[in-house]
Amino acid sequence: MLREDRYRLQKHPVEQPISKDFYSDVNFKINYANALCKEFSDPATMTRIALRAIGDARETLTGSRDGLPSKPTAYIIRQLKRPDEVVLLRKVYGRQFVLISAYGPAEKRKQLIEERLRHTLIPGSPHHEIISKAAQLIEKDAREDGEDLGQNVRETFHLADVFIDGLVRSEMDLKLNRFVQALFGATDIAPTKAEYGMYAAKSAALRSSDLSRQVGAAIFSDEGEIITQGCNEVPKAFGGTYWDTETPDYRDVKLRRDAWGFSRMRRRRLAPPRRW
Repeated sequence: MLREDRYRLQKHPVEQPISKDFYSDVNFKINYANALCKEFSDPATMTRIALRAIGDARETLTGSRDGLPSKPTAYIIRQLKRPDEVVLLRKVYGRQFVLISAYGPAEKRKQLIEERLRHTLIPGSPHHEIISKAAQLIEKDAREDGEDLGQNVRETFHLADVFIDGLVRSEMDLKLNRFVQALFGATDIAPTKAEYGMYAAKSAALRSSDLSRQVGAAIFSDEGEIITQGCNEVPKAFGGTYWDTETPDYRDVKLRRDAWGFSRMRRRRLAPPRRW
């Protein structure tokens, strides 16, 4: 899909790694994708490349980039690393675009990466080096804080339409099959306790108007009965929270500023210098 003659780096060349181990290979791919985004000054560059590849595939099937195949066809993009990529795909395809996020316990993912490193690094590599490289890859994949157009899986993951187990194949197949059946109108599929719980948490988040992000939570009994819901919102004096259309309303969104962030900034400015 990524043809060198189409996407040759001019402004931000990336050197090919000398080593052929898993650590060097992953770092090269991440750095190359970042460089492409810089080259075109667009965090959604990789998705635009994928869209072009889909157009090529459609032209092969129908003879035209705008033509529709005779049989219903789904195009799968394996990875999305930036929120901007999701935004672009939803603009292009609307409700026909479905994002699936696969999850797994952090410790298990770390073990799998360490195993791959152990098989590709120089034989006899110290255990502490393998642990360190695995942690670096996980952190870099989650979010590159020093890179404006870098990966940001941490803020992309939760934008999905459905979440599945990414480590256990049987669980993965089960949830994907249920989702596809429900997507195409099966009426005998109802939410599980966990799915209903996530729906309740998501609906609770819609009540928040926090300027940074809206987070919801829901607590359920073992029987699946809802106990309480909550979200991050400005607390009200003497208890409770503010609701829309009620007065007075001292939420940040109404004050048009982040009062908590402002107070923290003010405290930092007023704080006396440290002496060592």
